[in-house]
Amino acid sequence: MSQNKTSLAVKKTLDAPVEFRDISLRDAHIDDEARTVEVVFSTDAPVRMWYGTEVLMHGQDNVRLDRIIDAGPVLVNHFSDEHVGTVESVSVDGSKGRAVLRFGNSARATEIFNDIKDGIRKSVSVGYRVYESIVENADDDTVSTVYRVTDWEPLEISIVAMPADTGAKVGRENAPATNQFVIYEERTMPDKQKTTEPDKKKEPVIDVNLERENARQAERARVRELLVLGEKFDLADEAQRFIDDSKSVEDFNRLIIEKLSDESQRSEPITQLGLTQREVKRYSLFNAVRALARKDWKGAEFEYECSEALEDQIGRSARGLFVPWEIQRDWNTDSQRATPPMNTIDQADLVDTQYMGNQLIDTLRPRSVALRAGVVTMGGLVGNVEIPRKTINAAFGWLGEDDDQADTDIKTGMLTLTPRIIGGGVPITRSLLKQSSLDAENFVRMDIERGIALAIDIGILNGSGAANQPTGILNTTGVGTVTISSAGDPTWAEAVAFETDVAEANADVGTLYYITRPAVVGNMKVKSKDSGSGRYVMENNQVNGYDVLRTTQLPTNTILFGNFADTILAMWGVLDITVDRATKAKSGGIVLRAFQDADVGVRHGASYSKNA
Repeated sequence: MSQNKTSLAVKKTLDAPVEFRDISLRDAHIDDEARTVEVVFSTDAPVRMWYGTEVLMHGQDNVRLDRIIDAGPVLVNHFSDEHVGTVESVSVDGSKGRAVLRFGNSARATEIFNDIKDGIRKSVSVGYRVYESIVENADDDTVSTVYRVTDWEPLEISIVAMPADTGAKVGRENAPATNQFVIYEERTMPDKQKTTEPDKKKEPVIDVNLERENARQAERARVRELLVLGEKFDLADEAQRFIDDSKSVEDFNRLIIEKLSDESQRSEPITQLGLTQREVKRYSLFNAVRALARKDWKGAEFEYECSEALEDQIGRSARGLFVPWEIQRDWNTDSQRATPPMNTIDQADLVDTQYMGNQLIDTLRPRSVALRAGVVTMGGLVGNVEIPRKTINAAFGWLGEDDDQADTDIKTGMLTLTPRIIGGGVPITRSLLKQSSLDAENFVRMDIERGIALAIDIGILNGSGAANQPTGILNTTGVGTVTISSAGDPTWAEAVAFETDVAEANADVGTLYYITRPAVVGNMKVKSKDSGSGRYVMENNQVNGYDVLRTTQLPTNTILFGNFADTILAMWGVLDITVDRATKAKSGGIVLRAFQDADVGVRHGASYSKNA
């Protein structure tokens, strides 16, 4: 008897984001000495995704392992700036993906590794791209449709605190851009020996020449963008290496951000004293505060010596006390530990409650929307900083045989960053001042860091340039504008116009984000793109493939889009604290006054677009 045979035909292509799926770490094998964890990072279990129910095939021909085998990253919660290890080895066995993860020796990597050993972090998540899948039934417009993914690529493996919601993409702001993947449909083809009437419906046919041309166009676009980025950021050799190695523009963007953010850290800042780790742990902010309050340094001799040494290095006196750079850096490291917060923040309760649990301290980087969007940070500075920038390019054009070239001078300007003072006060009650626990000190540190972080965020986004504020992005000359017909409620065409505005200025490279108010986000989530597709202006925390960050620090109805790597936050790495005894003198408390020097500089206004 003749048997029917099957073939594949293209059903449709989709623009898809990087996907994530989680799996329990309960079966992980841990090697304490080698600092490795052997995990199962994926299985062929059906998972409901945004386009249907997905089954990842795990045959040798189904999974692209080259990228992750070549030093694939181990991240925390899929954030690229929380790189804690590397993928040592990876394999698939037909139904599962297995990997050995090796953790680094940094404080953050050690913390995550210990959390895994202690059973605190119990899930691992893989970020992956889908390239081809086969639909297994005809009803592909419902979530019940099953797609067998026959070609996919793991990009990174993350340790996560809790399983993520696939639809919401929680914590995925740093995910790479979308890619296209092809959905095939299995078609039953009659055997040649059968004499049944042929199907009159014409099967879809792949245009091989068209596919090749599309591939060539995509490759040209990749090479062109890498060359432009390489020239812009003085990384021409690295750009050529990325071209030769067929690496993506997204990978190159990450390299740019890492290079720029590390430039200021290549040598030790003058505000760093070279304290040992033991000395850093010995330093007590509360000891210093109590000594300042009573004008007697007994019991805080070490903190006083640190401040005096900084005065000598910087060449100026502190208002009260200088806090060394490495102490602030250690605060930021401690702040990243996700520990349970207190049930109350009433300072009076701190006296009676001796155990409160470690207080979660909001650090500058995670709490700042602008920094999450890719603003480059330069820390530990001393004196003014001048960064050259080119304002007019050399002119090239077509000439006749005897024509003379009309030369155009290459004009350069200077972006100057000057210390500006951020100041604020943290009230401390008499009861809190008596505490000696680390939790009480953390409570005060949290308020200092939170206050500085919010002030910096406002300066980056909306600094007026007057009243001692830096000039933020919204007030920078040259920022493009888009008119929104209904304030805070953009149409699909109006939302996309921000991207077009930046692209027309040749600035659509780098770390591109939308930042807007929560109310605007709510409007875009329910605003239909058109009258028939059932799609919305904002889906999966993205507008047309670009991530959206929300903050109440922008003016009402404001929408801002751009390459946030074209903005620099400069920080002079010393915190100056003093004690105000007069304000709360009647109650026996004090106000801790904290001062931090910082400035903001925008490289190119045209790298951004805002609503008019």
